Amino acid sequence: MKSNQILRRDNTLTEEVKAIKTTNFNGIEFSYEEVYYLDYDVDENTGMINKEKLAKFYKSSQVQQNTKAMKSAYEVAKRKA
Repeated sequence: MKSNQILRRDNTLTEEVKAIKTTNFNGIEFSYEEVYYLDYDVDENTGMINKEKLAKFYKSSQVQQNTKAMKSAYEVAKRKA
């Protein structure tokens, strides 16, 4: 299976990362798979790139995918509770 890739700020390729995220909402704890890219951290005030620290970045399609996964996981957890 081909993994999705994008360019980082230094023009090197990075792959999409998947991780299990556990969230507590309205007293119901549930887990879902979150997708994101790792890129260098950028200071929003100065615009300086910190190449020693990586931060999560999301494309709009990933935000939609994460939202759908979170909603379905919440509904399943709500029915079990």
